[in-house]
Amino acid sequence: MLPIAFHALITGAIFAALLAIGWGGNLLDALGLAPHDRGIQIAILALMLGLCVGLAFSAVPLMVLIVLGFQVRIGNAGVPPIRTLIAHQRTIVFVLWGLMAAGLLIAVPAAILDGAFEAIEFQR
Repeated sequence: MLPIAFHALITGAIFAALLAIGWGGNLLDALGLAPHDRGIQIAILALMLGLCVGLAFSAVPLMVLIVLGFQVRIGNAGVPPIRTLIAHQRTIVFVLWGLMAAGLLIAVPAAILDGAFEAIEFQR
């Protein structure tokens, strides 16, 4: 796995992008400069949803590395269950990613079919 600092940088950059786009969009809207084209608004919505998914996926290896790093720091690296988790941290990350992806594959089409995005009103 990559170093914890790299994972923290990825997660932080995605979080900063979410904040910047949200704040920037609100600022543009407050100044009356926001485009009110439905296509642009749907593209921004898709971008924000994609960044949210990216943030969730990027946080998984960061959390695994933080928890296991803490266990090593407090001296539990030799304890058999912790030693096993440390040896299989990549597997833990991939299993969690797989579960998250499976949830997305089930939930997103069901939400679309149920009309979750139809209630979103776009300004004209």
